[in-house]
Amino acid sequence: MNTEKIIHIADLPFMQFCLEKYGVNRGIYNTIDEWFYDQGIEDIIERRKEILRFLEFVENQYEKKNEKRKFGKGGLKISLQDYYFPSYKGVTSKVV
Repeated sequence: MNTEKIIHIADLPFMQFCLEKYGVNRGIYNTIDEWFYDQGIEDIIERRKEILRFLEFVENQYEKKNEKRKFGKGGLKISLQDYYFPSYKGVTSKVV
Protein backbone atom coordinates (compact mmCIF):
# COMPACT_ATOMS: atom_id res chain seq x y z
CA MET A 1 0.00 0.00 0.00
CA ASN A 2 1.42 3.40 -0.93
CA THR A 3 1.69 6.40 1.38
CA GLU A 4 -1.23 8.26 -0.18
CA LYS A 5 -3.56 5.35 0.61
CA ILE A 6 -2.09 4.64 4.05
CA ILE A 7 -2.63 8.15 5.37
CA HIS A 8 -6.36 7.89 4.66
CA ILE A 9 -7.13 4.58 6.37
CA ALA A 10 -8.90 4.44 9.76
CA ASP A 11 -6.95 5.03 12.97
CA LEU A 12 -6.60 1.43 14.13
CA PRO A 13 -5.31 0.06 10.80
CA PHE A 14 -2.93 3.04 10.56
CA MET A 15 -1.54 2.29 14.02
CA GLN A 16 -1.26 -1.40 13.10
CA PHE A 17 0.65 -0.45 9.97
CA CYS A 18 3.07 1.59 12.10
CA LEU A 19 3.53 -1.38 14.44
CA GLU A 20 4.12 -3.87 11.63
CA LYS A 21 6.39 -1.69 9.51
CA TYR A 22 8.26 0.32 12.16
CA GLY A 23 7.82 -1.65 15.39
CA VAL A 24 6.18 1.18 17.35
CA ASN A 25 3.32 0.26 19.66
CA ARG A 26 0.09 2.19 20.17
CA GLY A 27 1.45 4.18 23.12
CA ILE A 28 4.50 5.35 21.19
CA TYR A 29 2.33 6.14 18.16
CA ASN A 30 -0.06 8.21 20.30
CA THR A 31 2.86 10.12 21.83
CA ILE A 32 4.30 10.88 18.38
CA ASP A 33 0.89 11.96 17.09
CA GLU A 34 0.32 14.25 20.07
CA TRP A 35 3.82 15.73 19.80
CA PHE A 36 3.28 16.73 16.16
CA TYR A 37 -0.15 18.12 17.05
CA ASP A 38 1.49 20.21 19.78
CA GLN A 39 3.93 21.54 17.17
CA GLY A 40 0.96 22.98 15.29
CA ILE A 41 0.23 20.26 12.75
CA GLU A 42 -3.52 20.10 13.30
CA ASP A 43 -4.54 18.57 9.96
CA ILE A 44 -4.63 14.80 10.48
CA ILE A 45 -3.50 14.03 6.92
CA GLU A 46 -0.47 16.31 7.21
CA ARG A 47 0.27 14.92 10.67
CA ARG A 48 0.16 11.33 9.42
CA LYS A 49 2.53 12.21 6.59
CA GLU A 50 4.88 13.76 9.15
CA ILE A 51 4.57 10.71 11.39
CA LEU A 52 5.56 8.42 8.52
CA ARG A 53 8.50 10.67 7.61
CA PHE A 54 9.62 10.64 11.24
CA LEU A 55 9.33 6.86 11.47
CA GLU A 56 11.42 6.51 8.30
CA PHE A 57 13.98 8.88 9.88
CA VAL A 58 14.08 6.67 12.99
CA GLU A 59 14.20 3.51 10.87
CA ASN A 60 17.35 4.81 9.19
CA GLN A 61 18.95 5.28 12.63
CA TYR A 62 18.66 1.56 13.50
CA GLU A 63 21.02 -1.12 12.27
CA LYS A 64 18.45 -3.90 12.59
CA LYS A 65 15.31 -3.20 10.59
CA ASN A 66 11.82 -4.17 11.79
CA GLU A 67 12.75 -4.57 15.45
CA LYS A 68 10.71 -2.92 18.18
CA ARG A 69 11.95 0.57 18.79
CA LYS A 70 13.28 1.25 22.26
CA PHE A 71 13.62 4.95 22.89
CA GLY A 72 14.35 4.83 26.61
CA LYS A 73 13.37 7.51 29.11
CA GLY A 74 13.10 10.79 27.23
CA GLY A 75 14.55 9.23 24.07
CA LEU A 76 11.41 9.59 21.98
CA LYS A 77 11.19 13.31 22.67
CA ILE A 78 14.86 13.76 21.79
CA SER A 79 14.40 11.79 18.56
CA LEU A 80 11.37 13.91 17.64
CA GLN A 81 13.31 17.10 18.29
CA ASP A 82 16.34 15.88 16.36
CA TYR A 83 14.04 15.12 13.43
CA TYR A 84 11.86 18.23 13.55
CA PHE A 85 14.53 20.75 14.59
CA PRO A 86 17.70 19.35 12.95
CA SER A 87 19.71 22.54 13.45
CA TYR A 88 19.09 22.31 17.21
CA LYS A 89 20.34 18.76 17.75
CA GLY A 90 20.40 17.90 21.42
CA VAL A 91 18.38 20.94 22.48
CA THR A 92 15.28 19.93 24.41
CA SER A 93 13.07 22.99 24.21
CA LYS A 94 9.59 23.21 22.75
CA VAL A 95 8.92 25.77 20.04
CA VAL A 96 5.40 27.15 20.13
